[in-house]
Amino acid sequence: MLNACGGAADDPKIVEESAAAPIAAAPATAEPNDSLGRQLGPITKSIVAQNGAAQRDLKLVARVEVQPNEILEFYEPMPGVLMVSGAGAPEGPAKFTEKTVSKLSAIDVWKLASNDAPVPPALADAIKRNAEFVWPDDKKPPPRTPGFGSGGGSAEGPPKQSQARTLQSGGWCDTYYYWNGYGDCSGDFYDWNICLDNWWNGAYAWNDESAEFYGNVCPADGNGVTYQITSDEGFGGYWSVATDNVRWYSWTGSLCGGAWWDDCPYIRSDVGNATNDRFHFRHRVWVEVL
Repeated sequence: MLNACGGAADDPKIVEESAAAPIAAAPATAEPNDSLGRQLGPITKSIVAQNGAAQRDLKLVARVEVQPNEILEFYEPMPGVLMVSGAGAPEGPAKFTEKTVSKLSAIDVWKLASNDAPVPPALADAIKRNAEFVWPDDKKPPPRTPGFGSGGGSAEGPPKQSQARTLQSGGWCDTYYYWNGYGDCSGDFYDWNICLDNWWNGAYAWNDESAEFYGNVCPADGNGVTYQITSDEGFGGYWSVATDNVRWYSWTGSLCGGAWWDDCPYIRSDVGNATNDRFHFRHRVWVEVL
């Protein structure tokens, strides 16, 4: 499982390189590639260019384009804390959704995404640190009273004449987002769901005791939004999301509720910079059973 709590992992085979370091931010004039050396598609190339700060601050360790204009990214924001996110606007069925990555180890996610290519050294090192990771006693957040909530934005957007026009735009987020599985909101996989369609002007949702989480945002009209994940256990991120692109985030806590610590994390997701932007939003949680 991908998690911030550690867990056993297979010994990955790695690419022969002299150093294992996070992917360096490429010069503005360079053509961005994924970790297998392949050129990115036009949409994923734009996503990478817009998120240089996230790549640097969250310490990107691997990226792979799993199909044209769909990328999967691995980050290690602090030593031993490994997380995964994806983005894009693929025309074909999504290769990676919450059901794809749920309960898979990081090495298994990489194998699936890369067709069993050798693991980049930076990701291999991060996987080993993750397997050995234990929260220091002085870093553990205090227990929280279980709860959940959501808010922000509204179902009403700009004046009616503008809203009626934009709702018929038929862009990627109004079509492929649902056709490809990103917009799923069935209750059979998670037991707490916030699913907002055609929402305007921002949104947020949060919950305690998150044993498993999946969320995404897909801005359908406007100038694009920001998507932020925060947690009390050292993981999360902040990404720019262009109109008619999706950004998703998944987290599974294999050991939360275990013997070493009885608390699963608090997780909050926010859609920001969304004035007069219409978007679709998912915040889906399997809550720890106490």
